[in-house]
Amino acid sequence: MSNIPARDILCTLVAVIATGCASTPHSGVLFNGAYYPNLAESQLLPGQFPPKDFVATYQDDGKTLQTTQTFTDDRGVAHKYEWSGVCDGMPRPVSGVEEPATVTLSCRRMPDGALVNVLTGSSGYTHTEKCMLKNGGRKEVCQGTATSPQGRKMDFLYVFDRT
Repeated sequence: MSNIPARDILCTLVAVIATGCASTPHSGVLFNGAYYPNLAESQLLPGQFPPKDFVATYQDDGKTLQTTQTFTDDRGVAHKYEWSGVCDGMPRPVSGVEEPATVTLSCRRMPDGALVNVLTGSSGYTHTEKCMLKNGGRKEVCQGTATSPQGRKMDFLYVFDRT
């Protein structure tokens, strides 16, 4: 098992931001509220740490998503990522990423309400996932594949609960 660089691990968490975006027409599924990691049901990437005090908040009006994601990493450093946009497949920058690194995110809403999100980091890391809301929107499930800068593919499952 190889360790993923910390900045790439942090980038994987940014993908959660995309899970609330929307475009028209859409299925009526809106991602709103605060979501917290459910580590017992998740399958993290090799070398990925469980973030401390993680919360992702979404405001989704069916066209534009505004989201903020905060957490503390394994070194005790606080992070705040923000993203706003529509899910039209066009990559848009994620703010709050430490320079010189950059991260872009694109998303596309599927007819069933699922979102297909693509995160791309300047390090060469990519992350593609399909996210769905379950249990009346109380659970968010994202399943996908990350590709390291060296080309190694790794599957993951991220589960989040809304309070």
